[in-house]
This record gives sequence, C-alpha cells and structure tokens, in this order.
Amino acid sequence: MLTSGKTLGWFKAIDNKPNHIFLSFDIVEFYPSISEELLDRVISWAKSVTTISDEHIKVIKHARKSLLFNNNKTWVKRENESLFDVTMGSYDGAEICELVGLYILSQLKVKLHGADVGLYRDDGLVLLIVLMVEQPIKHAKIYTNYSIK
Repeated sequence: MLTSGKTLGWFKAIDNKPNHIFLSFDIVEFYPSISEELLDRVISWAKSVTTISDEHIKVIKHARKSLLFNNNKTWVKRENESLFDVTMGSYDGAEICELVGLYILSQLKVKLHGADVGLYRDDGLVLLIVLMVEQPIKHAKIYTNYSIK
C-alpha cells in the first residue's frame, strides 16, 4: 500500500510525462461478479505465488456458501443454483476481492506489456505510454476473460 507521499514520489519520477496517459477503470458489481469458476482460477494462480493448503482452500470455498432467510422463507440468487456467493460485509468478502484484484493486476500487467497498473477496491488506474494506446478497443473489454463487468 502506498502512502500519499510515496504516490507523489512515484508520479514525480515518471519520465517524459507528455508521452503518458492515465486510463481509469471501474469493476462494476465487483463482489457479485466473482464466480466460483473465477475464484478457482484465482486460487490456482495464488498457489503459484505462495503456499495455500488444501484445508485452507476448503475453508475459503465453504465460507462462500451464503444463506439468507426472511419470514421463514429461503432466498436464493436467481442465476446461482449453488450457494456460492462473495457477500459484501462478510468477514472475508473483502479479502476475496483483494485476492481477485491481485490476480487481475497480474494479468493486466502482462496484457498491457508491463504498464503500471493499480487497483483500490473496484477502482483501477493504468499509466500507459501513448504508443500503447494505438488499439484502445482491444483493451476496453479486457475483463470479459474474468467474467467481470
């Protein structure tokens, strides 16, 4: 996590600022967009970076089971036959989003050829060299690979 001072230092150190642009992006409906398939990909990626035991994975996946009751009726998501959900306000929902965010950042860094990419919750910022923006449409729908809007 960068402090304001470190962020300003990073910005001041950018060489040839006129040849750079900032691209901001927003992950729409971040929490509900995280599918079980995406979480499986993220966990697989995370295992290549650090050690995650099978027991931890089991606990993470079990904690995704969400139940909601109102007036003695069970509520379920329309598009979700399983109980999988990353709920806002849950004890570890933010941590799951952070892990998914790290995965997305790692993928964007590769797709954008090493561009500086940052993410704070569901808001992102990319520093691009102007020459990299020749095909903006190619990068506009980059999240479709992650089932995120």
